[in-house]
Amino acid sequence: MFDDARLPHEHRRFVAYWTTRLIGGALPARRDIDPLIDLKELAPFLGIIRPLDGRYFYSVLGAGIEEAGGPKTGSYLDETRVPPFRSYLETMFRLSTERRACVLTRHGFEYDGAKIGHTVRVIAPLGDNGTTVDGFVGLQISRDETGKILTNAWSRTPNFPDALLSEMAWRAADGAWHPVDWRTLQT
Repeated sequence: MFDDARLPHEHRRFVAYWTTRLIGGALPARRDIDPLIDLKELAPFLGIIRPLDGRYFYSVLGAGIEEAGGPKTGSYLDETRVPPFRSYLETMFRLSTERRACVLTRHGFEYDGAKIGHTVRVIAPLGDNGTTVDGFVGLQISRDETGKILTNAWSRTPNFPDALLSEMAWRAADGAWHPVDWRTLQT
């Protein structure tokens, strides 16, 4: 079940920030947001992603993502992820583009033998003309079973189809989250 009240506080703050940038239903342009200043405490876990020539380019990624073993600023999604996980993230970007909405994902994973961790990510679309999605701003945080933020979570995540839990939902203009089966959305 998805709703704002059940999101981690960092993700609630991120969604609220993006929502305040919507004016008359128009998407915020990249120039209209400055999450590295406005959401300074979340900066290590933020990223700016641009679709370029049918690929997704990581324009800016916070140190918390890079240090956790994730992709690097200046790389492309298809250079950094194994195919099943890449497909999952591409589906997330496509859904955000089609719905012009925030998309949230959660998945659990085992690490260090039998411990359970989880990753929560939200991406929000950007559009320089207010209508066409031409980028995304995102927040991603991985935690251990006690809630402590994990370092090197990317290297601890198993092959994605074996992840313990995988949920995806998009957020409507009225604030309601709508779950989707991401597997049916894959191309």
